[in-house]
Amino acid sequence: MTADPADPAPPQRSPRVRARVLVPLVLLAVGAGLLYLIWGTRGGGPFGPLVSPPPESWEPPVADEVTRWAWSEGMKHYQSGAFDEASVLLGRAAGGLPTQPTPFFYAGVCHLLSGRPEAAVDLVGRAVELRPDEPRYGYYLAWSEWMRGEEDAARIQLDRAAEGEGKWARKARKARKRMGD
Repeated sequence: MTADPADPAPPQRSPRVRARVLVPLVLLAVGAGLLYLIWGTRGGGPFGPLVSPPPESWEPPVADEVTRWAWSEGMKHYQSGAFDEASVLLGRAAGGLPTQPTPFFYAGVCHLLSGRPEAAVDLVGRAVELRPDEPRYGYYLAWSEWMRGEEDAARIQLDRAAEGEGKWARKARKARKRMGD
């Protein structure tokens, strides 16, 4: 079969032209994907990806057997990533230890990681009330406020947390800087 001169083949683009178009598109797609992972995954925003803080080696002070059990089982669920179950148990532990900030903090973080920032604000806020000088508590309270749309309250909490020292104060300063004024 011979080619008909009246019906020319469609023009072929050179590999160089294709590369000039495809490379920027691929880079754009990869960049957008990375931004999504950094800023958009599970509500991270200026905080980065939403992650759970590592558990403390904390034991409840003198408490009844049910409270100790709730703390122990709640932290097992927390460590396994079962945050809904952990939030119930750690909430029970917090109720039995009303002057201890640690159970309130972890119960609140569980609510935050389960997508319930309103409950997280109440619980982590109680931990901050009990120990206002702990930057980690303020950092997660700010995160909870930010997730429920209260950016001004989040800025205030980040500013307070940033006054401290250590890893969580540095994280608070970085997140505050990303938020701007």
